[in-house]
Amino acid sequence: GGGVAAETDALALAGCIEELIVGLKQQAQGQVPSVASALAGVRWRSESMLTCYPAESRARYFRHTDNSSGNGRLLTAVLYLNESWQPGHGGELRLFEPGAENLKVRKEVEPLWNRLLLFWSDDRSPHEVLSACKDRFAATIWFYDQPNQNVPLFEISSPRSTSGYTCAGSPQTAGAPSPVPAAAAPPPASAAPPPAAAAPPPAAAAPPPAAVAPPPAAVVPPPAAVAPPPAAAAPPPAAVAPPPAAAAPPPAAVAAASVPSAGTGAGRGARGKLTLFFNSQDPQSAEFAASLNLGSAQRMDLHLPLAAMALEETAGTRFSELLQSGGVEALVQECGSIFLVLPGGEVLRHGGDERWMLQYELDYWQQVQPAAPETVQRLTETLWEPLAALRSAQGEGLWWTRPGAVDVWGKALAAENFIVLDDFLPFQAAAALQSAARILKDQMSPGKTDSDLSAKGRGDQIVWKAPQSVPELGALVEHLNALVSLMMELPQEAVQTRLAQVSALSDAQFAMFPGEASPDDARYIRHVDNEDGLNGRLLTCTFYLNSEWEAREHGGELRLFEPDQCRVKTDVAPVMNRLVAFFSDSVVPHEVRRARRERYAITIWYLNQELHLAYHEAEDEGQ
Repeated sequence: GGGVAAETDALALAGCIEELIVGLKQQAQGQVPSVASALAGVRWRSESMLTCYPAESRARYFRHTDNSSGNGRLLTAVLYLNESWQPGHGGELRLFEPGAENLKVRKEVEPLWNRLLLFWSDDRSPHEVLSACKDRFAATIWFYDQPNQNVPLFEISSPRSTSGYTCAGSPQTAGAPSPVPAAAAPPPASAAPPPAAAAPPPAAAAPPPAAVAPPPAAVVPPPAAVAPPPAAAAPPPAAVAPPPAAAAPPPAAVAAASVPSAGTGAGRGARGKLTLFFNSQDPQSAEFAASLNLGSAQRMDLHLPLAAMALEETAGTRFSELLQSGGVEALVQECGSIFLVLPGGEVLRHGGDERWMLQYELDYWQQVQPAAPETVQRLTETLWEPLAALRSAQGEGLWWTRPGAVDVWGKALAAENFIVLDDFLPFQAAAALQSAARILKDQMSPGKTDSDLSAKGRGDQIVWKAPQSVPELGALVEHLNALVSLMMELPQEAVQTRLAQVSALSDAQFAMFPGEASPDDARYIRHVDNEDGLNGRLLTCTFYLNSEWEAREHGGELRLFEPDQCRVKTDVAPVMNRLVAFFSDSVVPHEVRRARRERYAITIWYLNQELHLAYHEAEDEGQ
């Protein structure tokens, strides 16, 4: 009985709104002809979508538009069903100024009982739903000026003749309206998914460039999301994709597809050349060198005649010439009495002062194994090549929002726990962020970790910035919100479960690795962003800002490991306008390989705010 009553009430609501639209058309003809002309095209309406935003999960919906993909929606009608709603309960619908990338707030509308809100469904009315401290209910109907055979629609001409209901809800003999016949004109290629789908299928509607329109019958919206701050100005909508010369390499080139063969270091040397040099005339260094677990690494006394040749082969001419011209004393002054030369030729100086780091490096090169051939092939076939093809075929625009691309990277995220998206932002927006990052360089200070000891393995300079303090961040936050909203709508339960707790996003961490030949700490050793699962971080999103980056020459790759932390999964070069997103817990251990030139990136974490705050409160209390 309740279901029948609800259906009857929904039909009554549709009838009332249809009658209102007819009245608006008539009134607007003499006062606002453009509105009258637009409303004249309304011929269909959707079913009523009843929604609840649960207070318990602080549910909200990212900034989006209801029709940026040609799904036929013209007008959105929302009726709020919240009795005794008071200021402070939240849940406002925030309307932004027109434009897919405009972040300026126009109006916030409280969801008061029996309040009807009408707005255009396209990018004239970008909007978002803020979280509330009470369950927030609403009924939404979309009115269409174009057919869409993927969505059950009902033809309208006048409210009384087609809906069968008066505004009082008294049924007429005509009964309910008839759905549009299946033979209606074919929908646009990016038509919206059927309203009965709880989550969009792989061929779901293309979302708007900067956000995602809600699925027509999603009873409960994504449990949590965070919108960009109003003050963060986005680059002008006219921003276009980069010219061919500035384009990022195809995703198939992302991998460098990890370590090419057993015993190599990202393709830049042989494991047999891992060599520990020490000064045997320094008893403490000699004793320390003898105590280390070298495995297959070589141990070389700097006083032996072969030392200069060994330095030439492993570290290069500069070090061998220094030994020959200045003797052991000159080399010790620069590198210390004990130092390690890595397979790529990097020199880890002053090992006696950094004993923990020295043993870490020795263990690393003994333990780490290259990516399994089947992993390389799987990633190539399921991620790199399909995304490269889709990106090339799309041309201008946000290619990663298209249904085919969402299907590919959505499956990869569920199966591999990470994705890589090139040309993530419009080129002008990425270039503006690159300039902003360089300007912030003078404000950066050394990055820290949970302990002074592990901080020795981190060589970046960072500065934290709230998005509203750096206007150029607006576009990145906007597009990341759109991406995470798409993730929340994926059919893969593994992804939905992981992101269900997202309730906030962090400030942006601008990071720069100096990339100098000395010191050799322009890297971040293997780690996990949320190792114990307690700091609230759920999704890591890192955006790269490095033009003309050549991985073999410049290094600096993000190396992703299998969960065992020993087997490489893939290496990702930090090229301009590339986004890497991965789950922050122990399924994605990772490191930043040594960089040989300045390397810029911006990282934003999507997190559970309650856990995050509790973690840092405990940290402040010494726990």
